[in-house]
Amino acid sequence: MKNIIVTGAGGGGSNNLIRAFRASEHRVKIIGTNLDRSFLARSMADHNFLIPPSSRTDDYVRAINTIIDREEIDLIVPSNDTEVEAISACRGRLDAPTFLPSVPALKLCRDKLALSAHLKDRGIPAPHSLPIESREGLPGLFEALGGGPLAWCRLRGGTGSRATLPVRNAQQLEFWLDYWRDMYNIAPGSFTLCEYLPGRDFACQTLWKDGKLLLAKTCERLVYLFGANTPSGTMSTPSFGKLVNIPEVNDVCERAVKAVDPEASGVFSIDLKENADRVPHVTEINAGRFFRISPVMNLSGRYNMAGLFLSLAFGKTVSVEPGSRFNDIGDEDTFWICDIEDIPSVITNSEIESRYERLDLDNS
Repeated sequence: MKNIIVTGAGGGGSNNLIRAFRASEHRVKIIGTNLDRSFLARSMADHNFLIPPSSRTDDYVRAINTIIDREEIDLIVPSNDTEVEAISACRGRLDAPTFLPSVPALKLCRDKLALSAHLKDRGIPAPHSLPIESREGLPGLFEALGGGPLAWCRLRGGTGSRATLPVRNAQQLEFWLDYWRDMYNIAPGSFTLCEYLPGRDFACQTLWKDGKLLLAKTCERLVYLFGANTPSGTMSTPSFGKLVNIPEVNDVCERAVKAVDPEASGVFSIDLKENADRVPHVTEINAGRFFRISPVMNLSGRYNMAGLFLSLAFGKTVSVEPGSRFNDIGDEDTFWICDIEDIPSVITNSEIESRYERLDLDNS
């Protein structure tokens, strides 16, 4: 039996990850932590602790170490970007191991503008992205992007498509920047203006050890959760998605992570979108954590990626058949389906077909 901490307990991402850990070959006792007791009420962990926010670094470290001592913790697994950053920054002060990417890799991936420039400099497709430095320079940004009908405004950091908006001109962009400054005190310099990518949208979850890619699984986002109700029309979490194996996506993802860290270890979750020529571009990399939609990657095919993650973290040797490295997606179409207040489903096409009856209206 191994004892592990999963942070952000009670959130959708942590509960999905806990489901995958329990479906693996490992016998684990899972300790959940959160700063919000209402989330802990929904946690799927075996035991939960209310802890201080990670912004109170000394209190946070003391709380985690107290839990480590009481529960004899073997591994700390952060389930959200905030705590990936916090635990990475203080990993030398924590009394249990992590299995996180390197500090430089995490720092680079947190800044979407810096990441895009880093990848493009190395010949890896990424959206042309420009910093927003002044209101006076907004018209010139559109010209610098090539004068397409749309541009993409987004924060340089953060998740969940927050403050993301397609814009047609400098006037729309100026209004959007003013709104977020006045309502949420987010400075215009926190945003970037990017090339608009109109093509397919992918989430690729990858697992690495010492610079070697062990396993990658990709989900195409087909319908966005609440997408019709957001200004951008998108959301990082799909309500409907499908596992796919697309060589061009595989190649870009592998090269992107190697460009970020040639000795990569841990989880790198990569977002991509195609341009008009169907070339997949890396839009961001969530280093150090699993996707919220990880069940469709972890609970399908032959290999449970969350289980392999635990094996690597516990120092075990892991091998994946070469033919399965990108293609461990089952023998038939496998889908992700979720809605609000709902346990997500990982379901095959034949299972979907078995759950309804078609009406023969022509002969009725």
